[in-house]
Amino acid sequence: MKLKQITSFLIIILVLINYSGCIEGPIEDEEVTEFNVTTEEQSQKIADNYVRNMNEYKDYEGRDLELVETLTTRCPYCWSFKYEFDMVSEKNAEVVDQATVEVLVQEGEVVDVVFSAGMKDEEESRDILNVYELLGNPVYDVEVEIYGRVGLLDELFCPCFELASGGE
Repeated sequence: MKLKQITSFLIIILVLINYSGCIEGPIEDEEVTEFNVTTEEQSQKIADNYVRNMNEYKDYEGRDLELVETLTTRCPYCWSFKYEFDMVSEKNAEVVDQATVEVLVQEGEVVDVVFSAGMKDEEESRDILNVYELLGNPVYDVEVEIYGRVGLLDELFCPCFELASGGE
C-alpha cells in the first residue's frame, strides 16, 4: 500500500515537472512597447497651441488662424494638422502674407513642423486644383497643376505614393 502511495506521489511530481516547462514567465530581454494613447481632439489642441506659440504667429501679428486639413497618418496615435493664417510680412510691414503650417503630432508630442509663408494672392490659387477637386471634375488633354501632401514614399516597396489634399 505504501509503495502505491509513493509511486502515485512520484507520478504526480513528474507530471508537474513536465508541465512546468511549458509555462513561461516574462522574457527579460523582450522590450515592451507602450503607446501614449492620445485622441485626435487632444492632438489637435496640442497642434493649435504649438502654432499660436510660434514666433512667426506671435511676432508678426498672426490672425485668422484656420485649420484647413486633418490627416490620420500611419503611425499609432498620430495626426497631421494643416493650418493657415495671415501675418504681417517679415520683409514689408505693409504687406499681408499667408502662412501655412503643417504640424505632425504623434502620441501627444509635436514631432515635425513644416512652415511656409508668402504673399497673399487670391488670383494665384484659383488656377490650381487639389486632388479632390480634380477627381470630382476630371480634366483631359490639358496640363493641370495640383497640390497636396505626399506620403508613404519611404514605406512602400514600390515607386508609388499617396497624395492627400482637400481632405481626401
